[in-house]
Amino acid sequence: GCMKGNLGEINIGGLLRFLTRYEFNGALRIKGTGGSGTLRLRSGRLVGASWAEGGKVLAGRDAAKRIAGLQEGAFEFQDGADTPEAGDGLDLSPEGLILEASRDTASLPARNMPPDGAVLAPAPVKDNRQLELNFLAKEWNVLILFDGNRTLAAARDASRLAVTEYASVVGGLLTAGLVRRTRFSLPNLHSIANRWMGG
Repeated sequence: GCMKGNLGEINIGGLLRFLTRYEFNGALRIKGTGGSGTLRLRSGRLVGASWAEGGKVLAGRDAAKRIAGLQEGAFEFQDGADTPEAGDGLDLSPEGLILEASRDTASLPARNMPPDGAVLAPAPVKDNRQLELNFLAKEWNVLILFDGNRTLAAARDASRLAVTEYASVVGGLLTAGLVRRTRFSLPNLHSIANRWMGG
């Protein structure tokens, strides 16, 4: 089958995680601003990549990273498509690739950032999945703040990162599917009512 869409409707991270989760085989072709490329998947693993832009051609990890950082463009996934380039040495899980690509781009548009009261936690991983992740210290230090109880605002304060740097790290973690929103924390209504009533 064939699946088509626009990266404005679904982010590349979500698309790659979907294709990986259901262990698709095929080719994801993307036409982005200024270039186009292909990611090849075998049993949900990224096994090949190519990207052409302005006369320059990238292959392998560099091409995959460029594609994983896209925020705009049209895509088409052809399930079961021939994968002649599948032997170019790649064997990647999308989470690590997306996290790496997020370092070079604004990974999550501000309109998609959860509100300050959102509570995040590490996302579960399917039992037989293997992840290859290379965290920067700041990414790991922010990730461990999300314990399922701390709000986005409280984690930002505890991280001691600048607001824009924190947003970039959280955006990368969310886009890579390493954290998820668990609930929304409301301020303690009892204390608000007491203050309002003068108590």
